Amino acid sequence: MARYALVIGINDYDNPNFLPPLSKPAKDAEAVAKFLENTGTFANVERLPNRWIAAEKRYEVVPGKVTGDEVLQALKQILVVIR
Repeated sequence: MARYALVIGINDYDNPNFLPPLSKPAKDAEAVAKFLENTGTFANVERLPNRWIAAEKRYEVVPGKVTGDEVLQALKQILVVIR
């Protein structure tokens, strides 16, 4: 059975008084995503938040916020592929 991963690196949260912006989650999440891809055991590794790097034909995790709806949509896309 194929393995899928959704890697999320959230730097900014809605309430900065509760949790100030973090400096490394996107970088750490991208490192995890690359590790999973390089193991060769994952059919697909999705990233949030992401941006397309046209020159490399791939997505990478970027600093930013992720909404619950974005996570839900990413999970739904993975489930569509699995079925």
